[in-house]
Amino acid sequence: MTIIKTGLATTAEEVAVLPSLDRGVGNHTAVLRVVIADDHPLFRQAVRGAIERYPGLALVGEAEDGQQALELIDTLEPDVAVLDHRMPALTGAEVCEVLHGREYRPATALLMLSAFEDADLVWGAVSSGAAGYIGKGASPNDICKAIEEVGRGGIAFTPSASSSITEGFARHFGRSDHLGQKRPRQR
Repeated sequence: MTIIKTGLATTAEEVAVLPSLDRGVGNHTAVLRVVIADDHPLFRQAVRGAIERYPGLALVGEAEDGQQALELIDTLEPDVAVLDHRMPALTGAEVCEVLHGREYRPATALLMLSAFEDADLVWGAVSSGAAGYIGKGASPNDICKAIEEVGRGGIAFTPSASSSITEGFARHFGRSDHLGQKRPRQR
């Protein structure tokens, strides 16, 4: 029997050894090791419950702010880190920036889970290295599916986050004047 201890005091020694996903082989039966970071305890508890009930996911750590999230990611090297966008110490996007700015970093997929899905926040998270952005209004099952998707090397965005990426891309590259306009057909 495998025992996994979770909580804010989780260390590498407290976490049972679980097989990490080998992204290069395409092994889809390995358990995805997940860290969640959110400054709202009730929301963390709800996500924890969803992860614990979802086959193929194992919660290995929790953080209540961005600095703790960064420390857990460094220590535990989970397959996926689920990050709230607005947290004390470091935002979720700042955690992404720190990790992606390093020469060596864990191969952790980063999934933003936030109540805010405006274009600037979504674009900032994606350009900082997030592989997905899901609104907190998503169902527990959809959140777990998004965790699974980014953990297997894919991307996961809600429809509103996808349109925010399009809007952010257009603004970033100076093409907002072309959004929603059809081009004339060439003959």
